[in-house]
Amino acid sequence: MKLITAITVLFMLLPPNPFDSKWAGAYYYDLNFYWCTSHSSCVHEIGHYLDDMGGMVSQSEGFIEATKELVEVFPGEESNPYTNKTMELYAHIYEIADGNPLRLPSSLSQFYDWDLGKIYIDKLTYDH
Repeated sequence: MKLITAITVLFMLLPPNPFDSKWAGAYYYDLNFYWCTSHSSCVHEIGHYLDDMGGMVSQSEGFIEATKELVEVFPGEESNPYTNKTMELYAHIYEIADGNPLRLPSSLSQFYDWDLGKIYIDKLTYDH
């Protein structure tokens, strides 16, 4: 019980945290944990999870090459000091697709584990 309480307190202290109103969600790569406040932010954080579980696909040569023109105009680093531009772009593209591979061209959809993502999207529940 003390371990669970300590872990909960740790999550609340880590930036960004659920009490910081400027954030709609966060994925902690080292802890393999995310929190979110809306469907779109949950899908975005699931995108970070897929990136992590896939071995940092966002840092692969293939993803970087496929998105090189998008990276130039995407404000990832400026808007989030906790990740880099291609990590944010990877999650943002997944968020735009809303977990649906048919919403992306195959040149981008190949970089996502759609089946794993669907498992987590299907588990989303909403209290409001």
